[in-house]
Amino acid sequence: MSSLIIADTPIRRDADGRYSLNDLHRASGGLPKHRPSVWLANQQVQDLVEAVELEAGIPAVAKVRGGTRAGTFASAELAIAFAAWIDTHFHLRVLRTFLQVQREARAAAQLAPLDDPAALRGLLLEHTEREIELKQKLEEQTAHVSAFERIAEARGAVSITAAAKVLSIPPSAFFAWLKEHSWIYRSSDHGGWLAFQPRIARGQLKHRVITVERSDGTPRIVEQVLVTPKGLARLAELLERAEPPPPAAATARPTRAARQAKG
Repeated sequence: MSSLIIADTPIRRDADGRYSLNDLHRASGGLPKHRPSVWLANQQVQDLVEAVELEAGIPAVAKVRGGTRAGTFASAELAIAFAAWIDTHFHLRVLRTFLQVQREARAAAQLAPLDDPAALRGLLLEHTEREIELKQKLEEQTAHVSAFERIAEARGAVSITAAAKVLSIPPSAFFAWLKEHSWIYRSSDHGGWLAFQPRIARGQLKHRVITVERSDGTPRIVEQVLVTPKGLARLAELLERAEPPPPAAATARPTRAARQAKG
């Protein structure tokens, strides 16, 4: 199979057209923290692999052991996502290389009918439509990069109000969205916000114990919800592809079936 060249590094492909994540790792600089195995261990990445496989009908990731072609190979979608996880600038470099190779392949396939005026008109129309499509894809990818740049500014777990600022959402609307989508709920004991257990189990939310003062001046110990960096990444992804958060409003606590349906 033909290969891409990124940062003077050939990116191999296997017989099913998957790209070598090991070669991409080397092209990015080869830092240990950016190994493919580290990326693939992330639950969010595992969900992405599953989604790609459901659409493609074939394994999206394949590992080859031994020999000169040993390594981890992944679909084009996963290769681009891997590059985005490594570094913003590397992601754009990989994305533009993919798009350029795609354009060149289409141009080569269109050379045959160049002596046919009718075919030329059709090719020109198709080329224009594809250029518009590629531009839209690049704009979408740029928006995705912006989300990760905002997340990179956060340091560790933050309060929901601070998370709203990172994600550029009014806090009141953000609280309402989190409640509606089964991230948080009101405690029946003290009326404060608490995280749903599945979000804690996934490492997206956590609690910390704080002391607040009652109206009579006596101390009271309560739990505060914090959003982890993993939670911020997931929220940025969900909010970018969903409708804007609704205005803050009182909503009923969702049933267990509704919470499971929303994931």
